[in-house]
Amino acid sequence: MIEGTDLEKKDHKWTAIMTPVTFFLRRIAFVITVVTLKDCLWGQIAIQNFIALFMVIFLQWFKPLDSKFSNNMESFNECTCLALTYILICFSDFVPEPEMRHIMGNYYIGLTLGNIGIHFLFMFSANYTSLKKAYR
Repeated sequence: MIEGTDLEKKDHKWTAIMTPVTFFLRRIAFVITVVTLKDCLWGQIAIQNFIALFMVIFLQWFKPLDSKFSNNMESFNECTCLALTYILICFSDFVPEPEMRHIMGNYYIGLTLGNIGIHFLFMFSANYTSLKKAYR
């Protein structure tokens, strides 16, 4: 059993096996694009954008993780990554105005902190409910 995947309940068991493989291939693709496309920032961003889009489609189509919450949280993370790669385009030569880059930087920071905040919210609520049950 692969931890965190829904291997027993799915008709397509290969999706549960492919989930860790896709996450690993994503990291490999990141390293390859950074090394090979050193001078092409927009190419790096576009490839990472397509990978994030593929991951959202994969997660929502096959739902390979063991719970609906896990699938939705992972899709939320991928959508956040997709939005952040869109914002990264604004830091390339496509946006020449420094004021606009500054504004987009604030959005980038806000989106990142929002993602972290939502994860902290769910983490603290899960810990609170487990402590509440343990106290009873």
